Amino acid sequence: MDARVRKAVDRELHKNLGMNPISSEDGVGIITIKLEEYALNPHGVFHGGIIYLICDVCAYFGLLSILDEGLDAVTHDIQVSILRSAKLGDVVEFESKVIRLGKRLAFLETTATSGGEVIATSKITKSIMNF
Repeated sequence: MDARVRKAVDRELHKNLGMNPISSEDGVGIITIKLEEYALNPHGVFHGGIIYLICDVCAYFGLLSILDEGLDAVTHDIQVSILRSAKLGDVVEFESKVIRLGKRLAFLETTATSGGEVIATSKITKSIMNF
């Protein structure tokens, strides 16, 4: 796994959410999370804000796998559609892929599934920057 991905994985927020990065290769990122009480909204289902966050982080992990050294990315735009719920104890897998990588922008998609069902999709634009 890329050193930049390892550094991002070590962020306290990501650890606290229980994100398990599985892969970051060839423009594809994969993260899983087992839903615990803290990840649920007051109705007892996966909180939409956390879905949004993990879609974004997963896309970032996938992008880092093909981004040149010395470059990094920040979210420019994100759109998330929540299609169905997931509940306590469910394992949710997020998979992102880079659709297009330009010099200054990257376009990505992330899909979240649980039990073989798609629960959310996202389209993300990231600005490429020198850091």
